[in-house]
Amino acid sequence: MKVYCDHVEGATNQLMVQPGIDHPEVPEWNSVITTSAGHGGSVRNPSTIVVKFEDGVAEVDARLGKYLIAKDLAARKPFKARPRVKQPWEF
Repeated sequence: MKVYCDHVEGATNQLMVQPGIDHPEVPEWNSVITTSAGHGGSVRNPSTIVVKFEDGVAEVDARLGKYLIAKDLAARKPFKARPRVKQPWEF
């Protein structure tokens, strides 16, 4: 699934998310560590997922895409790219 973010033309953006915090029922978004013998339990640790946007678009798993859109971290439709502003130190 493709998701989109607001971006500057030609830019690469990264978004780090931990959807396992909100959705502990999704095993791909969590790592489970079994505690030492005698305690008989396990600990759930939400995994950190890095979403890399190239020119405002990222290809992600459908479930992750729906999560990003629902949390307003990404959009279903592309944004119009803002033009890149030349910095004073660039020639």
